[in-house]
Amino acid sequence: ESMGSVFQAIVDMGEIFELAEEANDMVRSIKAELEKISFRGLGGDHVNTFLATRVGNDLIAIGKNTFLNDLLNIAGGKNIFTDPEQGFFPTTTAAVSVRKPEVIIELHPAEQNYPTETIRTLWKEETDIPAVAHQQIYSITDDFVMNPSRVIDQTAKRLYEVLH
Repeated sequence: ESMGSVFQAIVDMGEIFELAEEANDMVRSIKAELEKISFRGLGGDHVNTFLATRVGNDLIAIGKNTFLNDLLNIAGGKNIFTDPEQGFFPTTTAAVSVRKPEVIIELHPAEQNYPTETIRTLWKEETDIPAVAHQQIYSITDDFVMNPSRVIDQTAKRLYEVLH
C-alpha cells in the first residue's frame, strides 16, 4: 500500500461518512506535515537503510511498494530493497549483508520485547554490515509505526529522528 492509496482511503472514508471536507483537510494537513519533515531540502545524501520487521524468528524486509518505503524516502533513507516488487517479503542476513546498509531500522509496533539493544544483539555477528559495525541499528516500537492512517506523519518523524 503506497502513501497515495492511504490518502485515497482517507478521502473515500470521508465520502462514505459524509465528511468529505474534513477528510480532504486531513489529507492536506498530513501532506503539510510530511513536507516539513522532508529531507529533500537539506542537501545531503539519502542513507542506505534496511527497513524490516520480524514475524517470530523470520526477518521480513519492507520493500518499495509500501507506504513505509515512501515515508523512509521522505525521512532521508534509501531502501536497500528496491528490486523486488513485493511490499513485504522474507529475507536473510546474507541478503542484507550484500546490500551494505548504513542503518538498520526494525519496526515492532507495541512490542516492548524488541528494544534497540535486543535488535543490536540479534545483528552483532554480522560485522561486515556497515550498520552493525557502526552501531546504527534501531528498533521503533511506537504502536502507530506500521499503521497506514492519519498518523503516518508521526512514523515519518520517527524515521527522520533515527536517521539524523
